[in-house]
Amino acid sequence: MSEIYDALRRVQEQREGRVSPENGPRTNTMLEEILHQAEAILRFSEDVRRRMSEVGVDGIGGVLALYSQLRSAMDKVAQSEIEASAASVGRLVESMQHLRDELLRIKALKQTVEAIR
Repeated sequence: MSEIYDALRRVQEQREGRVSPENGPRTNTMLEEILHQAEAILRFSEDVRRRMSEVGVDGIGGVLALYSQLRSAMDKVAQSEIEASAASVGRLVESMQHLRDELLRIKALKQTVEAIR
């Protein structure tokens, strides 16, 4: 990726007149710069494709297909259904906590009664 940045920076400096092609060491022609940039992009692209395939994704197309699949799956569930289910779980948790508290009170009462005997 640094090669791309360096090549683009050199071309930009030449365009802005900060560095002239005749000063200093031989500079590449515009076509050579473009080819150099294209090669760097292709190497980077191939590296990205290789890394994605290591985790079972077939390049950018595979990523887009996964995104489309995820979006379709999420579209099948309404936001209101998620909210209603979350509220139901919240009510169930509160009921279970209340039941736990009641059981703890019964346990304490039982221990007190047994200690009196």
